[in-house]
Amino acid sequence: MIVLDSSAWIEIGRGSRTGEIFAALGSSEPVAVPTVVVAEVLKHALRNRPDMADDLETQLGRCAMIDLTADLARDAAELSLKHSLSLADAIIYASTLAAGARLATCDAHFKGLPGVLYHPKG
Repeated sequence: MIVLDSSAWIEIGRGSRTGEIFAALGSSEPVAVPTVVVAEVLKHALRNRPDMADDLETQLGRCAMIDLTADLARDAAELSLKHSLSLADAIIYASTLAAGARLATCDAHFKGLPGVLYHPKG
């Protein structure tokens, strides 16, 4: 299973080379999405590309959702402190670990963390 973080979805929406890599990953294995990613991606789309918001929402809705639970919130708080991640990014990373998945991202602050597939933007 793969978790595509917000940056991956944004690159997919842009149709960038990195987005194509992430889209290929998503078509080769099941995709899970933390609900915080849905909020981040839709906020970005509504601000920058409102014409794409409905399509992105449909694509995200086809994925397995990872809801934030109290246990996951605690794990995220600990990961945030341990790895100096923002709370939203820590929730994404904690969700990935809890699902036994790999995280696909182009956000450099995840680079080098266990289970992370990092590709720079482009």
